[in-house]
Amino acid sequence: MHNDFTVSNCIVNNDAIVGLIDIQFFWEEYRRFWAQPQSTSTHFLMKLVLILALGTTFYPDRSNRMHLRRLAHTWIYAVQWWLVGPSEKSTVNLDGLQVGCLLLLARQTNSLPGTSWLSAGSVLRMAMAMGLLRSPELFPVLSVYQSEMRARLWATVLELTLLSMLDAAMPLPFSLQDIDCTAPSNLDDEQFGPETEMLPTPQSSKRLTDSSIQVLLFKSLPVRVEVVWLLNNQHHQELSYETALRLGNELRSACRDLASFFGTSRNQSRHAGRTPGMTNFHLRFLDTYLRRYILFLYRPFMIQARKDPRFYLSRKLCLESCIVVASYADHLNLPSDALDDLSHLTIVGRGSFKGALSFDVITSLGLEIITQLEEEASTRPLGSSPPFVADSMDELAKAHRAPLIRSLEHIQEQLLQIIALGNPSLKRYNFLSAILSQIRAMESGQPIQPAIYETIKESLKNCYVLLEASHTASSPQDSVESLTTGPDSLPGFDLDALVSIIFPFPLFSLTFLLPSPPPSFYVLAVGLTV
Repeated sequence: MHNDFTVSNCIVNNDAIVGLIDIQFFWEEYRRFWAQPQSTSTHFLMKLVLILALGTTFYPDRSNRMHLRRLAHTWIYAVQWWLVGPSEKSTVNLDGLQVGCLLLLARQTNSLPGTSWLSAGSVLRMAMAMGLLRSPELFPVLSVYQSEMRARLWATVLELTLLSMLDAAMPLPFSLQDIDCTAPSNLDDEQFGPETEMLPTPQSSKRLTDSSIQVLLFKSLPVRVEVVWLLNNQHHQELSYETALRLGNELRSACRDLASFFGTSRNQSRHAGRTPGMTNFHLRFLDTYLRRYILFLYRPFMIQARKDPRFYLSRKLCLESCIVVASYADHLNLPSDALDDLSHLTIVGRGSFKGALSFDVITSLGLEIITQLEEEASTRPLGSSPPFVADSMDELAKAHRAPLIRSLEHIQEQLLQIIALGNPSLKRYNFLSAILSQIRAMESGQPIQPAIYETIKESLKNCYVLLEASHTASSPQDSVESLTTGPDSLPGFDLDALVSIIFPFPLFSLTFLLPSPPPSFYVLAVGLTV
């Protein structure tokens, strides 16, 4: 598949890849591959097909969407077999580690679930076994090129591990005290190579290079490591409010540094006439990436703020970041084909790559709106019944909530459109439908639980109709899901039976989303298992 667009667009948009590979050396091998394919190393072929798999995420022609996804999944499974199969012994080296990191990214951007055979933890252990966590000064036989590439690769491994532990709510398998490696240098790949004897002086921090974004992320790495360690530590050390505010301020400062860097470098070019400078994709993706840590950090205190006004600042700051991330969904307007790169990634990505469509954004916005409605209800006279008479303050509060509700409604519509594309991921759509149903019931003073029940029945029916239509329209050989599912036909669908399974009791505990949810927050306490 000779597609320079797919390869180059993936490299431009994915700075994790820039930190993983030497771009200049990669293009040399790429051209050599087409000139003399028989002489190409297996390591390079594995990197190439993974970059193609990543590149299909950003490919603009959606008419071949199913075919490209199937190809990408085939490449991913083939590389995974090569990496952990019979040739495993020959892959324990820097090339194998690069392939492992690319494989993790490719699985996340192609909606493939995690696997116990290859995880961020296994990649981290491989990197540690090769000594990447230690200072290059301890290895005098290494060339300056090898030392720099090891530093870049180690920074990538740390990012992937940190992100994985945040998503899985697992304790970190490392601490910064155990690491004495150096940060990557702010250099373009063309400034040094295997024959370089002395590394050039790094560029200014305001100068855009092939490693600028990796260097920028590395600056905030200690703060993010501390956040994940405190949130997921196995010794149950309590995260104090003062510590949360300190770490949150540092994370917000990192977001401002990113925006400042974007403003000064967006017109710069990494390579004259070849690679564009910073794009809106870089800014929005990295801003979302950093703000996820803010959401996780403040979320426990946001819940406490509903009863204790001392934590109001955390509620405000959590909502602030949530609104920013949610705003990036405004560019996602399915079923339109005019989508930007971040929208393409949001549609097919998994975990943190869901961006504005993630559970983190949905739950935080929903909690804020329902908290406002509860505060408004608490000021009404006892025994008052609908319809309620709205005063000036009620009208102002309603106007303040309206943009948040519109944002959730837009996300709901986009999730439904993604299901219509044939993606059988129903949890977020049904969960959000239930949240909006509760909001409307609270605004009108109607009973909450019956409204949620009927909404879920209707939303499940919509999902079934869309999936059935998508399944009928696609042939078996073009169906991505046929790789992992057995029967060709959809089973019978009894809505009443399914809803009664989902809601056998008034409330369920949704501890994996919001710890200790308040009883009055019905929707966020309901575990949808669709």
